Amino acid sequence: MHHKKRGNGANNQNRAKSPAIVPLQIPTEEFDNLLRIIAARIDGASVKELLENRALEFPKRTLQRRLDQLVSEKRLETRGEGRARRYLAPKPQYFETTSTPLFPALRSGPTAVSAAPRKKQIPSNSLREFIRDELLDRIARGNLTEGQRVVEATLVAEFAISATPVREAIRELVAMGVLDAQNNKGAFVREIRLGETVEAFEVRAALETVAARAAAPLLMGRCVDIRRAAEAIIESAKREDFTAFQEHNQTFHRAIVAGSGNNVLLKTWDSLFFQIRTRWTMDFLQTFDPVAIAMEHIPIVDALESGMPDLAASLMASHSAHLIEFLKTERSARDAASAPVQTARNQKIHSTQSQ
Repeated sequence: MHHKKRGNGANNQNRAKSPAIVPLQIPTEEFDNLLRIIAARIDGASVKELLENRALEFPKRTLQRRLDQLVSEKRLETRGEGRARRYLAPKPQYFETTSTPLFPALRSGPTAVSAAPRKKQIPSNSLREFIRDELLDRIARGNLTEGQRVVEATLVAEFAISATPVREAIRELVAMGVLDAQNNKGAFVREIRLGETVEAFEVRAALETVAARAAAPLLMGRCVDIRRAAEAIIESAKREDFTAFQEHNQTFHRAIVAGSGNNVLLKTWDSLFFQIRTRWTMDFLQTFDPVAIAMEHIPIVDALESGMPDLAASLMASHSAHLIEFLKTERSARDAASAPVQTARNQKIHSTQSQ
């Protein structure tokens, strides 16, 4: 006797459909860490490569589910199939606005560019981060100067956005010491002193030494993007395009820190805001041979590519020491020059008080 299947055809069709994907309740920082590691690789990453990354500690099935969710949310793209599939950071969607180039006054000679506005891209995913980075860029290139007020309403009108992300970005920069907040007056650009910059680069040297040692095993044979940045630094030095030098240099150093897989290390590095300290590093590049300075990046890449942590850390420390030594010498010279003025001022005050 044949038994009929229970239910009608419509129910059977419904049963055959794949169940809806239920989003994973994963902490945001875990997704951010996964995305950051993938974004650091110019050719993306496979599941196998991600499982080998010590910064990601979860089983294969969990990793695959997280990757699938990120792809479904269009936060990741894929290339290839099966075991050859690679996950890549997507190109963000943008709106258009304009901005002037970084450090326009510092470009000279054959590398000079016009000060005409260039297209600036506003990412649709995080307006707060965009406004924060835009303010940092403007401070770096001198469009916002020390003591100048950052007007919230002006930024809201300029970018046609709500006040909330602008206010959050300003608060973040105040918390990080880039801006000063004054009661009932708003936020102002804080002076970045040379002594503070020396201290920041000393901290950076320590962070990057640790990062290079940790990154070497993880980046072994996977330094395409870092090598490309190093080559761009050299080309910029040959053209004496110090603006491009600084931008590629930022990319190079941050990629190594990100490649360490240490999220705390990267956040600490980011919090030092090196893009606004270029006033002093420009002097370094113009005082010494910029090509020789640029060439120091290649042995670092070679050590990382070969998976040699001690050598990579040593080369990174030596590279950083040259800039720090120059900045300390500059600080000493400035202190010596200002000493007679300060002495004369103190004597005048003492004389006035004695009368």
